[in-house]
Amino acid sequence: DKPIFILPTMEQPKLISQPSMAYPAAAKAARVEGDVVLKICFTKAGGVVSTRAIEDALYALPEIELAAAFATDAGAIEAAVVAPSAALTRDRLASAFAASEPHARPSVVAVVDALPLTEGYRPNKTEARKRAAEAAVRVRLD
Repeated sequence: DKPIFILPTMEQPKLISQPSMAYPAAAKAARVEGDVVLKICFTKAGGVVSTRAIEDALYALPEIELAAAFATDAGAIEAAVVAPSAALTRDRLASAFAASEPHARPSVVAVVDALPLTEGYRPNKTEARKRAAEAAVRVRLD
């Protein structure tokens, strides 16, 4: 599946090279109705990285209660998880990404006490990024 990015000036969605940062206004202008799936991807050396794929791999571990993947300002992919830190060893986390391409694995998984949710009940990635930077437990995977 290739992501479809919607621009406000488009009558029909098309594949474009850059995503629109104003997604809700763009969707309204494009007259998109019904369920819309928003896939957040980052370009990293080796290809496109889907944050959803990283989060899905983390959720495969039963000890993970909540997860959020994001890009750092330096361009690295990291994740923040809510889980008992004693259960999350480097080997345990690495096993979750065994089937992932090397470029599609987070470089760090930070264990945090909690992740606030958005109004849509999804992890708030802005807060996840802040809490991950301050986390006492940061497991390097690269």
